[in-house]
Amino acid sequence: MEWLKHENGYWYQEGAVIESGAYIESRAHIASGAVIASGARIESGAYIASGAYIGSNARIESNARIESGAVIASGAYIESNARIESNAQVLRGDTCICVIGSCEGYAKTLTERNGVAWINAGCRSFCLADALAHWADRADRPMTRAMMLAAVAIAEQRGLRSK
Repeated sequence: MEWLKHENGYWYQEGAVIESGAYIESRAHIASGAVIASGARIESGAYIASGAYIGSNARIESNARIESGAVIASGAYIESNARIESNAQVLRGDTCICVIGSCEGYAKTLTERNGVAWINAGCRSFCLADALAHWADRADRPMTRAMMLAAVAIAEQRGLRSK
């Protein structure tokens, strides 16, 4: 699909929905099928893939990459150079730290909410302590448990609580 350049300097594809009041800096790329709600802010160099949804008042900083099917809820905050993988979720009030990975059917996104580390996976959202307990005895989730070790280390490095 052809890329079109908006008069404000960002690039988009036909079929992208950009509501009035969204602020998009130059060099951002918005693919067909992405929906960007009013009040969202997308900074220079961000890439939003087809099928992504960015809610109102979300903030996406420079060079962030939002993959297909990702959901960025209203009021979420995506840091510079973050990569939100396909089907990842960043919920209302979350600050995205990183996508830990995608395995066993779900992307696992590590976010911060009021000083607490959270894991968003599919339709579920757990504080880190509850996520660890949820997957502790699941024989069918060995890679998820391995990813949670990384989440614990990152949360500790950032000084976040697990509950």
